Amino acid sequence: MSQRLALARALLHEPDLLLLDEPFSGLDPAAVEALQERLVALREAGRAIVLTTHDLDRAAPIATRTAILHRGRIASVLDGRAADAVAAAYRAVVAGGR
Repeated sequence: MSQRLALARALLHEPDLLLLDEPFSGLDPAAVEALQERLVALREAGRAIVLTTHDLDRAAPIATRTAILHRGRIASVLDGRAADAVAAAYRAVVAGGR
């Protein structure tokens, strides 16, 4: 409930820039889906969203640019909303040990 409250407070005044750190953690599947849809709608409305997450499957539809960190450094940066490209880059960085 505290995660839901924090998200509601962040979205209440419809900011131009939204900073989110692991927004999907602590939410039930229905709330995760609703949040993802809301973030996509905000992005499409021209809002800027900076989101950190370990859940690439949830971030891919929201992202217009994705940076993958590995051992504290940027290992890959991808432009566009290509979920497959994000997943491939993640596998290359983590599995390849770059």
